[in-house]
Amino acid sequence: MELNQVTLPAIEVAASIHFYRTMGFELIVEEPHYARFRSSVDNATVSVHAVGETSRLSQTVVSNAN
Repeated sequence: MELNQVTLPAIEVAASIHFYRTMGFELIVEEPHYARFRSSVDNATVSVHAVGETSRLSQTVVSNAN
């Protein structure tokens, strides 16, 4: 399976942008409520979307390339 995208909830999108850029991801979309990054290793992307609070239920979405 080839990973396409992982989307994660974020209370602070700006802090998440700083974190993922520090980790070496390339910022490709930046909005106040959403950011998307491209991996430097393959075509996979990681996104964060703004939420007011985190919950015990996972809000993570994983998509494959198929």
